[in-house]
Amino acid sequence: MIKHWFTILIVLIVFFFAAFCLVISLSPREDLQNRGFIPCTHKLIDDLTFCDGMKLCSLKAILSNSYCDLKVIGTGIGKWAKGEQSSPWANYLFKPEYEEISEDLVEFYNDNPNIKEDMQRLKKMNEDLENERKEQQAAGVELEGIIQ
Repeated sequence: MIKHWFTILIVLIVFFFAAFCLVISLSPREDLQNRGFIPCTHKLIDDLTFCDGMKLCSLKAILSNSYCDLKVIGTGIGKWAKGEQSSPWANYLFKPEYEEISEDLVEFYNDNPNIKEDMQRLKKMNEDLENERKEQQAAGVELEGIIQ
């Protein structure tokens, strides 16, 4: 047992990292009350947007997000130990609350079942119009050159 302490240590680290990733992947991504890992994720998005592809900055943002996620897990364990919640994971593994969908929105989607196809068709029409406009501008430039 003593001979294999390093292997046991590495296995434990890998196990806790896998459990950490599993918990985060199972948690809700959207909630009206903005609970769980959601604030951490929003901060990560803001930080990565600010980094604009800089590698060291992006690494710092990801590590900061991991620390934020660990604080959420620690807060859950603390609240559970104090008796403030029923389980250690109750603050990040929960049934999310969503906005109620309005009748107008439901009616809109019922009236427009193929929004994606409609948008693709409109994009194609826009590209065709842009190409036609560019051709007309090019022809206009050629005509100005001939007239002068």
